Amino acid sequence: MKIFKVSINNNPGGWKSGEDPSELVIANSEEEAIEKVKNGWSSDYDFKNNYLSFGFYPISHYINENTTFSGVEIKFSGYDITTIREEKLKRIIK
Repeated sequence: MKIFKVSINNNPGGWKSGEDPSELVIANSEEEAIEKVKNGWSSDYDFKNNYLSFGFYPISHYINENTTFSGVEIKFSGYDITTIREEKLKRIIK
């Protein structure tokens, strides 16, 4: 499993004042990550409890027939998802 940032371009070729909305997705490939976003995958940051949660939620970005998607793998130098989870568990246990 890998972490992907999937960008959602609701207005291809249109003027923008910032980046396209995006979602972080856990998937095996870019194509799988994009399909998950199309089907409702979303990430949500809980500021009160200071954590990022992932899952299938109602998608908050308007998707129309012109929407394009692109994905890029997020890499953590020297880590993989399993290692990150193990390190988090070690901190929690302490």
